[in-house]
Amino acid sequence: MKLIVDARVLSSRPCGVGMYAYRYIRELMKYPNIELTLLTDVVVSNEIKELEAAGVPVVKYGKPIFRSIGVLGYFNFVKKELRKRQPDLFWEPNCLVPIRLKGYEGALAVTLYDMFPLTMPECFSRLYREYFRRGVESTVMQADLICYDSMEAKHDTELYFPAAKVGPSFVCYPVVDRTAICGADAVKAGADEKETKEKYFYYVGNVELRKGVDILLDAYRLYREEGGQKNLIVAGGLKDDCLKDKLEKMREVEGFSYVGYVSEEDKKKLFAECDTFVFPSRGEGFGIPLLEAMAAGKPVIASNLSIFQEIIGDCVRYFDVDAGPETRVRALCDAMLEDQVPDLRRYEAVLRCYDPEQRGRIFVERLLKLCGEN
Repeated sequence: MKLIVDARVLSSRPCGVGMYAYRYIRELMKYPNIELTLLTDVVVSNEIKELEAAGVPVVKYGKPIFRSIGVLGYFNFVKKELRKRQPDLFWEPNCLVPIRLKGYEGALAVTLYDMFPLTMPECFSRLYREYFRRGVESTVMQADLICYDSMEAKHDTELYFPAAKVGPSFVCYPVVDRTAICGADAVKAGADEKETKEKYFYYVGNVELRKGVDILLDAYRLYREEGGQKNLIVAGGLKDDCLKDKLEKMREVEGFSYVGYVSEEDKKKLFAECDTFVFPSRGEGFGIPLLEAMAAGKPVIASNLSIFQEIIGDCVRYFDVDAGPETRVRALCDAMLEDQVPDLRRYEAVLRCYDPEQRGRIFVERLLKLCGEN
C-alpha cells in the first residue's frame, strides 16, 4: 500500500495532535507492506528530522505555515503531490482538508479530535469558527474513513455534522510509548524516584483559557498564601494574549516559573522530576499529557471532564472545573494542598489500553481494509 501522510502538524513545534501523528507514523514504519511518504511545510522539529533520517521520504513545501495563514496555498501543494504520486491512501491527521482534492483517485482517511470552535466558541475568533465549520464540512464530504481520537469526539462531530454518520469510522485512540516517555521502568520509577532538590507541580500544554491555565495560576497564588511550599512550572506556548499580563503578575509569586514551549526531551525530564502533574483544562479532545504523567508514575490532579472519565476513569484526583470561578480555584488549591499518591496498579491497567504495538496494528488493519488490501 502506498500511503502519503500530511506531517505538517509535527514539522516545527509539535504539540498534542503533532505527537499523536508522530507516534502513529512510527508504528506505520514497522510494516514492510506500507510504502510511506510524508508531506510537510518545513523540517524543523527533532521528530520530523528523526523520521527523515530513518529513511522516510519527506516532500517539503518550502516555507512555514502558521495557523490559518497560507493553509490554502499549502493544500494546493498537497493536492498537486497527490495528483502526481497517486498513492492508494492519503491520511490527514490534522482534522481539516479545506479544499477539494480533485484529480486524486485514491482514498482519504482523516482524524478528527474535537469540535471546540463550535462547542466552545468563546475561545475562538468568529473568522476561525467559520473557517473551521466550512473545513469540517469539506473534510466529512470527501473522507472515505473518519478516525476519531475518542468516543466523545465522534459524538460531538456527528452532532454538528450528521453527514459524518454515513461513511466508515472508528475510534483510534492515541498511543503512549512509556519507554520513549520515561525509560524502560517508567511506571515503577514513580515508586522509586530519588528525591529532587525542590518539589514542584508541573503543567504542560498550550497556555490558553481553554486549558484552564488561568484557574491554575489563581489556585497556585492561593496555595502559596495558605502556606504551600511546592514550586509550579508551567510549560507550553502562549496562545491567548489575555494571559500575558497574568503571567507577568505571577512573577511576584514565590516558586512560580513559566518556561514556554519545551522539547520532548525537556518535557520528559520535567515529568521525571516533578512531584505532581496538574491539568485543569476546561475542554479536551483527549488529553495525552495525563497518560504521559501516569507513564512517569506521577500523581495527577485534573479537571472533572467527561473525556478524562472515558480515557482513564477514576484513578486520578479530580476537581470540579464547572463550579463558579472562586469555587473551582478553591477546589484546585485544596487538591494541591493534599498529599497525592498514585495508584500504580490502576495506572498500569489504563496504560495497557494505549500500547503502541496493539493500537498501531488496529490502525494499520483499518487502513489496509479501506484500500482493499489483506
